Amino acid sequence: MNLMMNRRRALQLGVNALGSGALLATLGGFERALAASAPANDYRALVCVFLAGGCDTANLVVPTSGSVYQLYARIRQTLALPSIDLLGLNSLLDLPLLGGVRYGLHPSCAGLQSLYDSGRLAIVANTGPLAEPLTRADYVAGRATLPPQLFSHIDQQHLRMSATADAQPHGWAGRVADLLAAREGQPELAMNVSIGGANLWQSGAETLPYVLSADGAPRMRYWQAGDSEAVRRRQVFTRLLDLADADGNPLVREYSRTQRRGIDTAERVASALDAVPAPSTTFPQSYLGKQLAMAARLIGAREALGVKRQMIFVMAGGWDTHANQLSQQTDLFADLSASLTSFHRATEELAIADSVTSFTATDFGRTLTRNGDGTDHGWGSHALVLGGAVRGGGIYGRMPDMATGSADDAGSGRIIPQIATEQYAATLARWFGVAESDIDTVFPTLGRFASRDLGIFA
Repeated sequence: MNLMMNRRRALQLGVNALGSGALLATLGGFERALAASAPANDYRALVCVFLAGGCDTANLVVPTSGSVYQLYARIRQTLALPSIDLLGLNSLLDLPLLGGVRYGLHPSCAGLQSLYDSGRLAIVANTGPLAEPLTRADYVAGRATLPPQLFSHIDQQHLRMSATADAQPHGWAGRVADLLAAREGQPELAMNVSIGGANLWQSGAETLPYVLSADGAPRMRYWQAGDSEAVRRRQVFTRLLDLADADGNPLVREYSRTQRRGIDTAERVASALDAVPAPSTTFPQSYLGKQLAMAARLIGAREALGVKRQMIFVMAGGWDTHANQLSQQTDLFADLSASLTSFHRATEELAIADSVTSFTATDFGRTLTRNGDGTDHGWGSHALVLGGAVRGGGIYGRMPDMATGSADDAGSGRIIPQIATEQYAATLARWFGVAESDIDTVFPTLGRFASRDLGIFA
């Protein structure tokens, strides 16, 4: 085993021992170098809101125009939302390919409707994993290259997070962090921060995410003040690390260094969060709401943490709606809308909204056809992009034809994506600061598709 493998394995062992995920990715001076060379306000954050289980976005963004709505209602049957309940959208942008059709949002999404109408929220139509541009004819004839294991939860999550249909063990946020660290030196605090647990999106070849919970940094609680044995516990643990530092095995020494860095970083993050008042904006007390509240606190503490670029991951489950879909969606979409609305308001309160973009992703869309009182695993889905820099109030891309057997129907009500995951992700990464000359390094299969940028940002 070479020393690089020793180091990588030691990092994994060390963070597991702390019980807090991948605590600390790297060392070095990237953030210091960036801070010295960039303007004081040169901060940007991407916040991925992953809807685990496969969100039925066909009931999130719904046609309201007469004949198209009737087609939707006929296909969805008992899962169709009443047209009178839909929240109509006032498109601010003259975008092509909508064919004069108007759309509305699920009735639980009043906050998202307001953000869309005010130009802060954009909708990306029918995006998903593709190995190459695809027509229904090629799909039905079996002459097209397809992403592997379509309609499987874990495989499609992997494809969404890696943003390539080719074999890729790392996520695109991880590759961005690798690229910037290689150019500028590696950061003291990981560029990628997860509040939603371990995930592929933030895993790089050379960098790992820092993981914390919605309650804050994972500190060594068994030696915190207030416990009569805390001082002794800390002394014993520190002595063990001292012994490991002197060990002849480089793996053991690296393990000790990882432990110390993890402990120090947790204390540093906790102190930075404590030193900065949390935004006064009220968040839902749901799991997603609490995660986004912590994301807002992290962004508020950006100067105390000395960071200029952050990619933050949060996750909401419950979207695998094979049954009881309408009742589940009422709560799920209400939580998504309220949580994203609160998060955007918090960024406005922090006067940083133009530098923060949040976006949704999910395993896959769901079938347009029902399986009783729910839906099955689909393919293409719509996504939301929110922030002060977003050219909101519009739908980007072409909304699918919902008719059975249409050019967009892969069969069984599964919609063939028209915007590849790479195109969606590359647009976000370019706004984040990845140079055009580096885009193909991060997204090696982007060149298979005609459009390299969806035009979401001004």
